[in-house]
Amino acid sequence: MQGIYALIKALTAVIVALAVAGGNPTATPADDLAAGMPSSSSVAETPTTQPADTAAPQTPVEQVEQSPQVVGSVPQPAPALVPPPADIAPAPAAPPANAVEPPHAAAPTTGASCVAEPGAQQRDVIVDGKPRVPWAHTPGQKTKVYFQTSALPERYATAAKKAVEVWSQSPCLEAIAIDKCPVDSHCTIMKTEQESSKSGDDGSTEWTDDGHVRTGSTITLYTGILDKAADNGLLGTTIHEMGHAFGLLHRESASSIMAASSNDSHDPIPDAIDFANIVAL
Repeated sequence: MQGIYALIKALTAVIVALAVAGGNPTATPADDLAAGMPSSSSVAETPTTQPADTAAPQTPVEQVEQSPQVVGSVPQPAPALVPPPADIAPAPAAPPANAVEPPHAAAPTTGASCVAEPGAQQRDVIVDGKPRVPWAHTPGQKTKVYFQTSALPERYATAAKKAVEVWSQSPCLEAIAIDKCPVDSHCTIMKTEQESSKSGDDGSTEWTDDGHVRTGSTITLYTGILDKAADNGLLGTTIHEMGHAFGLLHRESASSIMAASSNDSHDPIPDAIDFANIVAL
């Protein structure tokens, strides 16, 4: 009996030992204590916390004038700038408010010829019985006529320079203001006197001819009247007398600068008939 009891006791001890060591088959509580370490069954396992994904900070996008426009989450390109059509010219700049436009002659149509129709005569003129003959010239070509201004006061010489520019718009004339005429040229001497022997005259023109062509002429401007006249009146008288020096007659039309009389308010610029009469010469 004692032997059976001892066997049962030994088996019980083995079973208990195995039961105790069931949680760690490779180590016993006794081994843990001997090593001075806590038993694996008594150590609470600290859960490892996985840090949540952290989004990288976004770099701010610099805004520029043509950056894409964002609609919702989809970037849309900015509308393209359409350049203006190349064939549209910019509007011309307005002239200054105080700009003064120089006078312009009623010049003949571009490309006008100096060839007169057969039998052409001056139109709208007053025939006074004094035949006017022109300077010697070649039909179809410009006639060069000089106006000697060395004897004129400065104001009168300035008016003469403007007057030759006006008459030179004719396809038949090249009028030149000059201190002294070249030798053997078509020359008109310009001078001033205080007053005319004819009351009220502000200018006069005399000429010489050989019965066929003009050989010379002289323009006299009367300062007693023209010194008191406006610049417009002086220019008008100068242009009028140059017209006579070319061979023009007085016009019937009172509005023409070649009319027999004028004043400061008269338009000093020759009209289309005046230029046509130059061609007829």
